Amino acid sequence: MPWVCLLALAVLDRAKSRPEHRHRSSDPMLPLGPWGLLGEALMRDPGTREAHHRMLRYWLRVYRPAASDFVPLAVSKAPAGSPLAALPLYLSVEHYRNEPRRNAVVLRQWLREPHFSRALRAYESWSASVPGSWPVADLNYLAHALWASAQMDAAAELFAALGQFASRAPWSLVADSPDKAEDLLLTARQQAFAGRATALV
Repeated sequence: MPWVCLLALAVLDRAKSRPEHRHRSSDPMLPLGPWGLLGEALMRDPGTREAHHRMLRYWLRVYRPAASDFVPLAVSKAPAGSPLAALPLYLSVEHYRNEPRRNAVVLRQWLREPHFSRALRAYESWSASVPGSWPVADLNYLAHALWASAQMDAAAELFAALGQFASRAPWSLVADSPDKAEDLLLTARQQAFAGRATALV
């Protein structure tokens, strides 16, 4: 936990004035960053979901292009069935949020690559996982991605697995406004169970 907290605080040091925020990655394509902090967390909890999500948030705040390089690296090292397979879905939502909304909807982002394949790969990983091993938030991201990419049978399976549970994100992040998050979730759930491939978000 201390290493995860240090990763969370690293985002405040935008100038990377502290030496622990200027370590080299094992991947030469990635910039200097708090890789040592991530390494310490991984030594104690290999495949830690929280540390990887903190690292993703770090790059999204400090240098966004690095997030797109970090995520495939993290997922490639994750064991089969790991909830880290959902990490690319968080990146897709960030892409959607930063794209002019009209462009993202008109272009039907979720039906295009890499977003469509990200949803499919995450679904395959979840299908291979131990039941109940994925957090509710990751399942909501996956349910949304499958619904939005019109993979309705898989989306219905996710909504069934979620049952009465839901998380505010990603629904509040992709809805027209945060107060419409619940309506979007209910619409997606209803369409998935009906098998209607009409999702646009």
